Amino acid sequence: MRVFSLAGVPAGARVELLRDAFGSYPIPMRLELSRADAPMAEFHRVQTAFGVVEGFRVSGATGIVRRGPAADSALPEQVTIHLERSGHVVLEQDGRSAAPRPGDLVLSTNTLPFATRQEWESAQHTVSIEIADLGLDPGVVAGATALALSARDPLLQVIAAFLGSTARAALDQRTSMDALAPVTREMVRVLIATVLRDENRLRSALALSLAERLMLFIDLHLADPELSAAMIARAHAISVRYLYVVLRSRGVSLGDHIRGRRITRARQLLADPVLGNRPLAEIARLSGFADYSTFARTLRATLGVSPRELRADLAPASVHGSPTEVRPMPRTAPAAGS
Repeated sequence: MRVFSLAGVPAGARVELLRDAFGSYPIPMRLELSRADAPMAEFHRVQTAFGVVEGFRVSGATGIVRRGPAADSALPEQVTIHLERSGHVVLEQDGRSAAPRPGDLVLSTNTLPFATRQEWESAQHTVSIEIADLGLDPGVVAGATALALSARDPLLQVIAAFLGSTARAALDQRTSMDALAPVTREMVRVLIATVLRDENRLRSALALSLAERLMLFIDLHLADPELSAAMIARAHAISVRYLYVVLRSRGVSLGDHIRGRRITRARQLLADPVLGNRPLAEIARLSGFADYSTFARTLRATLGVSPRELRADLAPASVHGSPTEVRPMPRTAPAAGS
């Protein structure tokens, strides 16, 4: 993960720092501010198995960031899904402009000029995937860009919730996203097919079963101590009773499954050398346990060791591992759609 924050940077140096960094990207970006008052910015960027995930918040600035198309033929053609979290932005591409509301989605590509306008404050998550990995033609994808896709649409609501959860999981938890890569790409295909009203692609993409979506939802929300049958059923518009019917057809006991997945998550976190100095109570929280005592009691009952003992047992194995490789970031983080 790469993290950038303007916290601690002298107010007078912030705008120039942002300008320089935007211009240093492989696809240069130009920052044009109409108003700025000691702007603040915080960015998180991580490379996953399916693409680049970013989370960012910018405040204290009004203006526009412009980016041309990729001039370097070696750069992969990408589609970016912008998930609007708060604030007011307008995204422009291919002669269209979109003003999404919080919760909405917008697509853009790096194959065409792109601009994003911000009014004083905004926050977004973005997911960027190589178009070749989607098996789509860049020209087809370009037809779906710069349109505000309402998360209040029943189908898009499911996709927005999935992509939002995936982005948060990638940014907040140091766990592998490999298992989610195929489904994330499929969800993006569904999104593009929905925008383009491509029924052939939709029939293929919507083949993901309810049981598979339930299991993915559980994995994405393991860190939430409120994860429960009621929460899962509500997110999928089904009854709790039917939830248990679906899981039983897969031979899954909900409580045992959640507990087992949280233990697996804890083992991954405890084995991560980057997190070696993090308090065990934080590992418990990131794994979804309500508190450290519950975490310790669960590990003792299932694995016969304490969290401290498990970390020590896993330490030798972690020496031979390495953190997920991430492409270097400039001195600051990119603007939306980078």
